[in-house]
Amino acid sequence: MVASFWSLKSLYLRYTTLGLGLLFILFQATAGSDFEIFLAASVDLLHHTNIYGGFYKTCYHYYYSPLFALALFPLTFINLYLAKLIWLALNLVFVFRTWKALSFFLDRTLFSEKQKLSFTLISFLFVLYFLIENFHCGQMTLFIFFLASDGIYRIMTGRYWLGGLFLSLAINIKLLPLVLLPYLFYRRYFKALAWSVGFLALWLYLPAVVIGNDFNNLLLHNWWALINPHNAEHVIDTAERSFHGLSSLLPALLMDHVNDPHVLHIKRNIANLNAANIEIILNVIRLFLILFSLFFFRTKPFKRAPNKLHAFREISYLFLLVPLIFPHQQHYAFYFMFPACSYMCYYLAMHFISRENTISRRKKQILVTGMAIIFLTNNLQFLLGQFGQYYIHFKIITYGALLLIPLIAIATPEEIPLRKDETDRI
Repeated sequence: MVASFWSLKSLYLRYTTLGLGLLFILFQATAGSDFEIFLAASVDLLHHTNIYGGFYKTCYHYYYSPLFALALFPLTFINLYLAKLIWLALNLVFVFRTWKALSFFLDRTLFSEKQKLSFTLISFLFVLYFLIENFHCGQMTLFIFFLASDGIYRIMTGRYWLGGLFLSLAINIKLLPLVLLPYLFYRRYFKALAWSVGFLALWLYLPAVVIGNDFNNLLLHNWWALINPHNAEHVIDTAERSFHGLSSLLPALLMDHVNDPHVLHIKRNIANLNAANIEIILNVIRLFLILFSLFFFRTKPFKRAPNKLHAFREISYLFLLVPLIFPHQQHYAFYFMFPACSYMCYYLAMHFISRENTISRRKKQILVTGMAIIFLTNNLQFLLGQFGQYYIHFKIITYGALLLIPLIAIATPEEIPLRKDETDRI
């Protein structure tokens, strides 16, 4: 009777959430957003205008692929509000589909209906601000993250070509999920890797069928010139004070003056280095974080992950790296923290519902305290927005993402009680 009650309540909450989501996007579609830039670039593309050579909305570049601009062209024929509404509605679908893909890795059969509901809500609460801002800005993150996570899910369930198609499309639109290709190689998903690379080559040159080979090659050349991580503006990535990630945090900490006219006149640097030294430090830290992924893999190369939970933890770390190591990342890109936050919520939830003491009380307190801090660093802008300029100035979102690394490092899958390794093998 109790289980039935919570099943009904869960169903009611799903439809309520869907209804509120629809109301939310009906309102958000009335506001200006970055999606207007994407549509404007789509129109310019078909008029053979170099979409990477100028600015949109006065001072913003179009940073995504020619293929994505071409794919959006049908939406340029309809009313702008309706086009934005369609895009936001699709983003709702992407969020639900993403949760389904991530749920594949987590055994929730030991949760009651109430606990499942609580786990889902708490997981999303950790990235609530990023989720809202992706809708508000009409951004691409939810789509890219859906393609990447769903692609990995399909690969691990044996649908290599479809997973490769999804993952390659995500990389084509924006390079962020590129970190997953070496993972496929390490974990011996060679067929999926081959499909991904093959589709990636196809997506790069497919627009040539419509816009011509010469113009497509010109666009690819200009696109790379714009997004090349070695560009000076991507090393000292402070042109907009709302940027986060290592390429924004390190200059803020290690330079006295940065190229940001809107920076607050509050000291935040602990040194005053030149750009060349910062680039060296930045690349060393990036390399260390990438190599640290081996700590999570824990097995020799060319062997599959021991079980779903082990795979989820290592994939969560790779997704967490994305907004940290790539330049030019706004706050909404930190939605890529979602899998790592979900893993930590699952880890702690399993310890709270179990009577087994597989970790010390002190360790549990450290993990809970750390997650509470991360919840605040992720959502302070939403909870106490009147101080937003200070959160941005001190790059607290980046600190939260960095704090998550040691937490998932010490929260090992082997410590989770009531696991079912044999039935969870991939």
